[in-house]
Amino acid sequence: MSANKAALKAAKSALDAEDYETVVTQAQIVLASDAGNYPARLFLGRAFEKQGQLENAADTYRKAAGSKPDEAQAWLGLCSLFEGQGSKKVDDYIDAAVRVGSIHAAAEDAHRCQTIIDKMVGFVKQNGASAQQKRALRVTLPGSPVYDFLEGRLPHPTLGFTRIAEITEREEAQRIKTEINNRRTRIGARVGQVTTEVKREVFSESELEELYQSIINWTVEDEIRREYEEKLLLRAYEHLLVLPADQKSQKLDQVLALQKAWSSSIMLSN
Repeated sequence: MSANKAALKAAKSALDAEDYETVVTQAQIVLASDAGNYPARLFLGRAFEKQGQLENAADTYRKAAGSKPDEAQAWLGLCSLFEGQGSKKVDDYIDAAVRVGSIHAAAEDAHRCQTIIDKMVGFVKQNGASAQQKRALRVTLPGSPVYDFLEGRLPHPTLGFTRIAEITEREEAQRIKTEINNRRTRIGARVGQVTTEVKREVFSESELEELYQSIINWTVEDEIRREYEEKLLLRAYEHLLVLPADQKSQKLDQVLALQKAWSSSIMLSN
C-alpha cells in the first residue's frame, strides 16, 4: 500500500472515530505530495468543520469542488457547512444547493435533485431575509438550472410567483412607509409631493407588474387570473398617477389595454 493510500485510510478511520486532529494530520500528509487529492480535501474539510474552523472548512471544500466541479460531495460538504450557520451564510447555501441539484439533474437522479432543492427552499424560508427567500423560490420556477428537469415534481409555478409577489408587496409597502416618514421631516417638504416621489422611485424599480403577469400567464384558475388581472391594472394605474407628464403616454396605453382585457375577463365570467 502506498504512503498516500495508507494516510487516506488512516484519515477515514480517524474521521469515523471523531479523532479530528488525526484526520487533519493524515489528510495534510496526502496533500503535501498530491495537492489535488479529492478525498483528502473532503476529509480535511469535514475535520475542520467539526473542529469549528469554518473558514478553513469552506476554503478546503471549495478547493475540492474546484478540482472536480461535477462531483457532488464537496458541494454537499459546503451545504452542510453553511446550513449549520443558520442565517449567516444563506446565499452561499443557495449557491451550493443549486450546484448539487444541477449535478443530480445531469445524472438524471430526480429524487436527489428534488430533495436538495426542497430542503434548500425550506431552510431559506426559515432562516433567510425576504430577498433570499425570493431568490430560493426562483430556483423552483421556469428558467432556473433545475426547473426543466424537475418540472412536474416541483410546486406549480403559480405558487412560487404568488409567494414572491406577496413578499415583494410587503417589502415595497414597508419601504414606501419608511421613506415617506424619513423625508417628510425635511425642511420645506410637502407630504403629497414626498409621497409621489417615493412611489415613483419604488414603482420604477419594482418587479410586481412582471410577477402579476407571470401569475396570470401560469394559473389554471379563472378566479386567480381575474384577481391578478385586477391587481396588475390597479398597480399600473397607480404608477401612471405618479409619473411625470412627459412619461405618461406609454403607461397610459398599457393601462387602457389592461382595463380592456380585465373588462373582457369579467364579462366572460358572468
